[in-house]
Amino acid sequence: MIAVDLIGVDFYWWTIEYPRECHAFLGKITDGLIAAMRYFMEIDPRPRGGFGLAEDTAQILSPAQFREFCIPYTGKLFDTFGAGFQCGRGLHMCGQSTHLHQALVDDLRISSFDIFGYLVDPEDAARNLGGRMYLWGNLNPMLMLNGTKAEVKEAAMKALEALAPCGGYRLGDGANVCPGTPLENLIAVTEAAEEYGLPTVRGKPGLL
Repeated sequence: MIAVDLIGVDFYWWTIEYPRECHAFLGKITDGLIAAMRYFMEIDPRPRGGFGLAEDTAQILSPAQFREFCIPYTGKLFDTFGAGFQCGRGLHMCGQSTHLHQALVDDLRISSFDIFGYLVDPEDAARNLGGRMYLWGNLNPMLMLNGTKAEVKEAAMKALEALAPCGGYRLGDGANVCPGTPLENLIAVTEAAEEYGLPTVRGKPGLL
């Protein structure tokens, strides 16, 4: 994500036209992040519960491109800082990431998928990732902003019904809460979680 932040969207076609140079650039970014993190840990040695990264610009890549241009560098960061933490390999990714789920499980071995994008259907997340990592998400922020309380609550229930039985699920936005979101729609999310936790809701056990 930092490479795209620094260069812009041209970086995507650079990976095709100039792959060697892109790898060199990504390697420098990774080494810089490692040096910065080690400095942070030196001046603030307090224990850390985990190590998390954001790859918001990666979902546009194919699985093959993701494995070539993201996994070696994200994986190096995880291997350097995330191995010793209980929840040490956290990743955030907005957008549609379903096509990358297998790589997240098999190659990056992430332990938590944090505030993942609303474009991922909860049933797909449950099928691909459920029981393999902590999951946190993924209600549509636009629905939370513009929808009715009933619509938000129904979406929250859908997410809970798909993902809560997997264990390790935290209901949340996917991703961010828009300015001006009505408080009653935020309350709807809380109400859905509380009601789903009751053993008789919709005839299903509440598993949170």
